[in-house]
Amino acid sequence: MNYKHLSIKSKLIIAITMAVIASTTLVSVLSQNQVRTAITNRILDLELPAILLQIRNNVEKEVIQLQSAAEQLANNSYVVDSVLDNKAPQDKTRLVQELQNIKNQYNLLDVSIADRNNGDYWNQNGFLRQLTPQQDSWFFDAVRSNQARSLSIFRENNGEVKLFFNYQQSNGDTLAGLSKSLDEMANFISQFKIKQTGFVYLVDSKGTVKIHRDNKKMLNHNSISTLFDSNIASKLLNKQSFSVV
Repeated sequence: MNYKHLSIKSKLIIAITMAVIASTTLVSVLSQNQVRTAITNRILDLELPAILLQIRNNVEKEVIQLQSAAEQLANNSYVVDSVLDNKAPQDKTRLVQELQNIKNQYNLLDVSIADRNNGDYWNQNGFLRQLTPQQDSWFFDAVRSNQARSLSIFRENNGEVKLFFNYQQSNGDTLAGLSKSLDEMANFISQFKIKQTGFVYLVDSKGTVKIHRDNKKMLNHNSISTLFDSNIASKLLNKQSFSVV
């Protein structure tokens, strides 16, 4: 078909049709972009922060409960007096009974208390031993740090790995520890999902991985900087309530 030989009417129809197609295409593209932008903004500004806030609240509830229990134990005047009295460590049966009660109350693997002055160490089964720097560096590191709260990972001789929630009197005499199975805590964290592939793990303020569904990342004390490049890691650790990178 030779366009030059078309009538003015035909040319006008073709021009109008092309204009309609072009405008429709433009409107469609703009609409898709607007919809995509609206969905992205809704996810980033509303849905994702709300999901993460809910997850954070649930995780904090579990962690804070155990940290508070450890703090109460370390500051319990009866417990402190029992630790410091002049009885032989093996004879402090009422102290051991108190540890057993806390273990049952919170469904824990272990509840322990240590004398920060000499390293005497009890759990719910009785007096264990006097801690030594060679065997129990975690204890002496904690005492030297004078940091009130800490998390530590301990592997038993039978291979069982435990996560300890510790609290010590910074200017006092006792350090208390409550433990749960590392697998149990990892499973607790893993129950939280973000859409199809997102998952949750916990790091401390320095970026050290504390609770992760992959035990190796916890046992090896992996840093978040080994999981992402340094720029992304620093953005994730900027202590804002929500960050997207």
